[in-house]
Amino acid sequence: MDAAMKADAEAARRTRDEIAPRKERGYDNHATTWAGLAAVVVIAALGLFITFRLIEESRLEDCLLAHRQNCDSLLDR
Repeated sequence: MDAAMKADAEAARRTRDEIAPRKERGYDNHATTWAGLAAVVVIAALGLFITFRLIEESRLEDCLLAHRQNCDSLLDR
């Protein structure tokens, strides 16, 4: 009985020793996660900035193509 317990304990130790390096190599790097999240936020902010800028340009162009005289008011916004 004692030999079986020792064999089980040895097998459990070997299993833990084999799993430990795999856990260390895992993709649990929080710095990479935060860097990816920051990149997504920056890209989203730039996308919103460009979108709103294009909307303003489109409104100004529509005003100018309609031959309106007060298109300067669109630039003040």
